[in-house]
Amino acid sequence: MAQRSSSRSAASTPEEETPDEEATETTEEETAEDDEAATEEGADDAPAEAVASDTPLAEVDVADIGTDKLEGENDPVIQAGETWVTLAEHEGVPDWAVGNIAQVISAPTVTTVDEDTGASTTVNPPNGVYEVRERSQGPTFFLPRDAFEEVHSHGRPLTFA
Repeated sequence: MAQRSSSRSAASTPEEETPDEEATETTEEETAEDDEAATEEGADDAPAEAVASDTPLAEVDVADIGTDKLEGENDPVIQAGETWVTLAEHEGVPDWAVGNIAQVISAPTVTTVDEDTGASTTVNPPNGVYEVRERSQGPTFFLPRDAFEEVHSHGRPLTFA
């Protein structure tokens, strides 16, 4: 028996290899069936690289956004202690203070609630008077909104730091 098994393992006949090769190879019919099944499952035929390069990005370039005020938009709220302003030419601003920055000490605010949605909105009234302290000399002024050349809602601007 030992001789018989060693002769079989040492040499194999082509008839024995044929069933193994047929088992590992896929026929064109099986490939077509697999493709149809993938298409039915919703698989995309295009490669991922082609789809990614053809699809525009969803990001918006902020340089393309207009600065016009649209309906329903409000100006940033002027907040006491956090907002700085650049003083403009106005009857309540002395000539030496024009162009200087001042910190807002107190600011009037009005909160409105939309009855339909329940959303609350906080705004500064258009005719409100703001208390500001000029940075270089320290005097305090009570000024309307139109006495401000610029409003810096995120703290003191770096040019005046």
